[in-house]
Amino acid sequence: TRTRTRTRTLTPTRTLTLTRTLTLREPFRVEGQAWKKLGFVNPRPMEDLKASGVLGLRTMLHFAAVYPAKIQLILKEQAPRTDRHYPLAIVANNITLMVAEVLRLRFAGFADLEICGWGIFNVEGEAAAFEVFAEVVCLLIRLLDARWKRTGATRRRFGELIAGLRRDFESLMQEDPLDLQDLLHLAMDRQLMY
Repeated sequence: TRTRTRTRTLTPTRTLTLTRTLTLREPFRVEGQAWKKLGFVNPRPMEDLKASGVLGLRTMLHFAAVYPAKIQLILKEQAPRTDRHYPLAIVANNITLMVAEVLRLRFAGFADLEICGWGIFNVEGEAAAFEVFAEVVCLLIRLLDARWKRTGATRRRFGELIAGLRRDFESLMQEDPLDLQDLLHLAMDRQLMY
């Protein structure tokens, strides 16, 4: 039997996949100003993804693959780069880290923790569990985007918006949703959805 070696680093191949998924028309470069169009602050995306690493990149890839029209719309709307616009890649990375922290995955791994909401991960296999995680991140990105627009937020209010998003997510998880659909229904019932 062959075993696959998993790469846990951000590779040029993974970043190329992201640029292709987001249909950037520019030639791929590991470093360059084109990354800023995706909402990275640094022209070297690996620098912006240090805290989340591959997880941050994979959730962004999932968002681009599953919701291509939404991510293209967000990128278009956020393109002007003023105080009223947010860098999507940085926001997605922050939300990925926030979800990992709420689920106590960031530092504790899958330690034996009593956490409400684990039922949403009651799926078969690592790929399915990642998909649930990525869908939670996608839900929260879309929710943050809707709140950003509705409130006319500026970058100064980002901390306030992400804190509110975290409170809402923690509250939803306290309801101990049975699965991802249950989580989505709880969000709709509480009128958290846009």
